[in-house]
Amino acid sequence: MRIRVLLPWVAGVLLTAALPHLSAGAEKVKCDKYHTYEELTSQLRALQSGYPDLAKLTSAGKSIQGRELWVMEVTNRKTGAAEEKPGIFVAGSLQGDEPVGTEVALKVVDHLLGNYANDPRLRQLVDTRTFYVWPSPNPDASDRNVRQPGKAAVANMRPTDEDRDGRLDEDGAEDLDKDGFIAQMRVKDEQGDYVASAQDPRIMLPRPRRANPGVAYRLYTEGSDNDGDGAYNEDGPGGVMLNANFPAGWKLDAEVPGSGMYPGSEPETEAILHFLTDHPNVALLIVYQSGEGVLYRPFDSIADKEIPRLDREVYELFGRRYRQVTGKAMTHGFAEAATPDTSAAEEEQSLRRTLAQELPAQVNIDDVLRMGNIREMANSPQGRSLREQYGISQETIARLTRLQELRQRRTRQVPPEPRPQPRCGTLLDWAYKDYCVYALSPSVWSLPQQFCKEDSGGRQLAEELGWIDFLQQEWQGKGFVPWHTFHHPQLGEVEVGGWVGFYRKNPPPGKWLEKVCAQQAAFVVEAAELTPLITIAQVEVVPLQILGGTGDAHATAAEDGAIVLSASKGGEGNLLLAEVKVTVQNTGAVGTRTALGEATRYAQQPPRAVLASLQADGGPLEILSMPKVLRLGNLQGKETKNLAVREGRREPAPSERRRPGGGEKTQQEAALVRDSEPDKATGTWLVNMGGGVRALQLRVVAEKAGVATRTVQVRW
Repeated sequence: MRIRVLLPWVAGVLLTAALPHLSAGAEKVKCDKYHTYEELTSQLRALQSGYPDLAKLTSAGKSIQGRELWVMEVTNRKTGAAEEKPGIFVAGSLQGDEPVGTEVALKVVDHLLGNYANDPRLRQLVDTRTFYVWPSPNPDASDRNVRQPGKAAVANMRPTDEDRDGRLDEDGAEDLDKDGFIAQMRVKDEQGDYVASAQDPRIMLPRPRRANPGVAYRLYTEGSDNDGDGAYNEDGPGGVMLNANFPAGWKLDAEVPGSGMYPGSEPETEAILHFLTDHPNVALLIVYQSGEGVLYRPFDSIADKEIPRLDREVYELFGRRYRQVTGKAMTHGFAEAATPDTSAAEEEQSLRRTLAQELPAQVNIDDVLRMGNIREMANSPQGRSLREQYGISQETIARLTRLQELRQRRTRQVPPEPRPQPRCGTLLDWAYKDYCVYALSPSVWSLPQQFCKEDSGGRQLAEELGWIDFLQQEWQGKGFVPWHTFHHPQLGEVEVGGWVGFYRKNPPPGKWLEKVCAQQAAFVVEAAELTPLITIAQVEVVPLQILGGTGDAHATAAEDGAIVLSASKGGEGNLLLAEVKVTVQNTGAVGTRTALGEATRYAQQPPRAVLASLQADGGPLEILSMPKVLRLGNLQGKETKNLAVREGRREPAPSERRRPGGGEKTQQEAALVRDSEPDKATGTWLVNMGGGVRALQLRVVAEKAGVATRTVQVRW
């Protein structure tokens, strides 16, 4: 009874010892501005100093211009080493003109640290997982955009010779009219590819190919032909597109401009690749982008048929969480070939067959369809008279009306838009295909719904008008420069104005940026909760024989969890031959490895398989069976175990695989038994235990599901 009274007090002491040191003076991250590189560095250092037991700031390398590539590690180190917990990798945008990704990542750090003390759900995550947050993967271009929003830089600022004239960055865009923005130039040209919209001449639309366009234009980025080669702004500060520089699906620069000399050629992408391979505990990758307002999943360069069905189901699980938090849908970057919709054609044929039986033989269905609105004609006095004369029912009229609607829809149908080229060399594809983790890329910003226009004049026109209204109301008119005449030194009279891209890709600071950051921080928590987490569910000792004696041994479980070993008369030997069984469970939502990862050659090998090891305190313990470290395969999670069973995908443990040529199981195979549920596995050691053994120490390691340990007291 005394023990039970003391247990809550002991638990309280232990909990207090595990709580990290939290600083009351840590300043919260505000969303009232976009941070320069120096401001970002200052914020990260302040967060680290405010939460020294939870936050650890390190540099993973340097950018092409020498800026540090900061990574913030967030976990409670008092509850275990960071590398021994499932990891969640969160990165800002790889494109420099999307600094909203940096702000989102910074807010994620602030959310995890600032709410640790008062949010039990979040505290549980930080205690059991490790977050690796990389706010600015492309700090050079991002800093340029924050300092000069009107002078967009997308790639990593490596000096390059885009026009192959032997010079580097000699012909970039320029702010000719000195208004602080690099916008566009439109120049009248009979062969131009653009026309001004008839509804709103501010909007430039692609030139219609089968109609007289009236006045046509060519569009340029604002600037001059500085190198005299007849091209404008074709070789400015740019560099390599980081999200085309990863190994999966990488293509040569001649095929994908800006992809770099070879995969991982840039210090920024090389640093990410090294960091992830050095941190194999990462189980989920989230990399931010902007511009579409959806959640992307792999693949960007490969068709969906390459993704195992189980993984697609897991991605749908992430997608549902994302929709719950943001209201936005999930998609993927690879444009699948459009599947013809045969349902309308089948319905039309069915209606024709039925009407052929219901209408008089002298009535031609197509002639009726061309006469006009069937519903109106059928309800006119003449129509009612004809219906009575030929005995045409109201149901027949309804079928004719429906057939006419289907026919009109088919004749109005426009040809499908050309499929966009697949994106190659993306971090998303590499993380899922080669690094074998679930990878997501939220595109966090698009035109808010309340500013969307009806597309009576076409979808592009409606979107452009919506953006102009939004920028006027929420960005103080920034982002669209009214067209105005300018005398160009080479082109003569032109008009300067149009779009400044930065402002359409990033929400205005304040309420819009705060909303985006808050939603994404909430989603990171939702997504992190789905990652796998290994636990030791049960430990058993099964006595087999007392060596040197004739009696039997017995094992019982005490109330405090200890194992009590006893022997009957004649059981006074020195050693106990016994089986030690450990049952391991994945209590996370998804499996310890992706379904695609399970199919790889090394999926069942250390350290990728779940490993269990055994030691003893106080006396000799000899493991007689082989192997001494058990490989328990890969385990499904709470959400995926039913999917796996339904799909028949339960991964067999080594003990279930038939030996070549048949025959009995080896000693090694007999030590491994797959539990009946895909989220559990049981392993067994055959051991000799000396009488001095006072405790069994078990350690289970799962590469992407953490480390679980348990000490079981033994009493003789």
